[in-house]
Amino acid sequence: MKKRLLLGILVVCAGFSLVACSSGTKNSSSVTSTSQTAASISTEKTSTTMTRTQTSDTSQSADSSTTSDTQDSITQRRYSDKEKSAMQQEFLDWAVSRAKTGDLAVSNRYFDHGAAGQGDWFAETPDGEIQVQENEAGIPGYDAFAIHALGGVVFYTSSGQVTGYDEDTEKASTAEGYSKVADDSQSINKYLLADNGVVYELITPVAKTSFSTGFGEYADDGKTKDSTNGKIFKISKDQDAQNKWQQILANYNK
Repeated sequence: MKKRLLLGILVVCAGFSLVACSSGTKNSSSVTSTSQTAASISTEKTSTTMTRTQTSDTSQSADSSTTSDTQDSITQRRYSDKEKSAMQQEFLDWAVSRAKTGDLAVSNRYFDHGAAGQGDWFAETPDGEIQVQENEAGIPGYDAFAIHALGGVVFYTSSGQVTGYDEDTEKASTAEGYSKVADDSQSINKYLLADNGVVYELITPVAKTSFSTGFGEYADDGKTKDSTNGKIFKISKDQDAQNKWQQILANYNK
């Protein structure tokens, strides 16, 4: 009698454990929401080419507060406007494919501004300031910055159900910004493509994001500058983007 009772208890316990295990598996494989960053698309949508463990490991390395190793392996130089345009387009083509995978829209209008002075525009990063736009006056000029942006893209959830490249963003006025093209319940992901081989990223709510959000401008004296209001472009966790950008730079430095 005792043996039968014990066997019954073991069967019940084993059944309970199986149910609990199955429940845990289901929860761990749930699909991410549309508010996911562009970086998370790499983890959720490309599992056939990269395991979750590999993605996690590379993401952590990309999130480091310093990029000295990457900078040492990249030769920084002045690029012509033609070269910058070609590199920008090559990265945008890749970004369009990425956006379609994640049901997102993408545009290369990551930065723009209205009337401004003679100073250069910049962004803050963990590695220092990045020159984003050099005005003709050269205040403070190219050599005043250790890092320079060669291009960029912006990812967002389209309010008009657009996936991939969004032409409407190019038509928007500076005052409108992303307000008429992006779902204001989601976020804006701005990518900066820097000449040190790093992709930097700024994630902000749509309702609080304009074309100039995340950027500041030097005054005409070349010394004082506008604040970026605490907005700092961090090293992107999107390792696929990091790899693609470094590949593009390498092709132009052979």
